[in-house]
Amino acid sequence: MGKWNWQHRDWPNFIWDREQIRAHLPSVYHKQGYVAGLANSLKDSRALITKALTEIIVASFAIEGEQLAGTDVSAEIVRAFDPLISSEQEMRAGILEANAAALISDVFDGSSQDLTLRRLGAWQRYIFEKTYSSIQIGQPATWRTEDIKVVSGGRGNRKIHFEAHGPLRVPSEMEAFLKWFLPVGKAKK
Repeated sequence: MGKWNWQHRDWPNFIWDREQIRAHLPSVYHKQGYVAGLANSLKDSRALITKALTEIIVASFAIEGEQLAGTDVSAEIVRAFDPLISSEQEMRAGILEANAAALISDVFDGSSQDLTLRRLGAWQRYIFEKTYSSIQIGQPATWRTEDIKVVSGGRGNRKIHFEAHGPLRVPSEMEAFLKWFLPVGKAKK
């Protein structure tokens, strides 16, 4: 058995001890209830959602080395939630900020849509492409062709936190994920 989850002999069919997990559930449920109550008590939950999504987007793009302006991302998210904003109120953000907001909008507005290779491809383009056109949205995802490692530290102090499986396995892993994610008989390309 290897170091990474995908090297486990039972990948991706993991097992766990239900009793060990059950012991932690009351604490999780308590915290979940607290957060739900806190969110319900806020008068403007859209502002809370926008703030949380902005922080997630900015942090996610930072992992890829892209520094997004939080105010631009927030403005684009607000615009994605409310398409009736007038042109005077519309903020012109960079392509990455606009793509991030479009991704969030698709995730929330299209939550009833099936997850497909084409939809994953659109999400991938929103995140990773600095240039984007609506023509690309109908195209399936293009999977990575290089090895990936999550690392930290500088020269001589480098630490590998995770190493993904090789690029040749990506298409079959994505197909397996979609089959698992979708109900039987609904997997789509």
